[in-house]
Amino acid sequence: MPARSPTHDKGPHPTAHSGTRTGTVCPACLIDTGRKHDESCCLAACLVTGLKRLDCPLLDEPGHDCGRDTWTGQIVGERECRELGWYSRPVPNPTGGGFLYEPCAPDDPHATVDLNRLYQQGLWNPERCRWEPLSEPDGPSTT
Repeated sequence: MPARSPTHDKGPHPTAHSGTRTGTVCPACLIDTGRKHDESCCLAACLVTGLKRLDCPLLDEPGHDCGRDTWTGQIVGERECRELGWYSRPVPNPTGGGFLYEPCAPDDPHATVDLNRLYQQGLWNPERCRWEPLSEPDGPSTT
């Protein structure tokens, strides 16, 4: 049985709402699909927690090894968000500058995969190296 991933307490995922980064070459460390990310790659995931390796909450734990994930052409979690229909879009922050993100349908012109929702409502399965919903998904998010 997979264990719940440690809480990601460093705020939103650094690329959660910066658009989808897919392709044959990792945009951060420039390795080809099917190759292991460089040690310092900002898109590489910890294979124990499923979170960004550079933000891994276990990084300073003695004996912890994040492993080295393979670039698939997608950031870890993007595929799962698409499968679950979890997308969000930016909306102006009513209390000041910047944006907030609200759930939306996948066909919204400003939709991006909602990795923040995945981290809150998902469970990392280290044996399968993928995120799974904590409970049965409630379908695509809509506004």
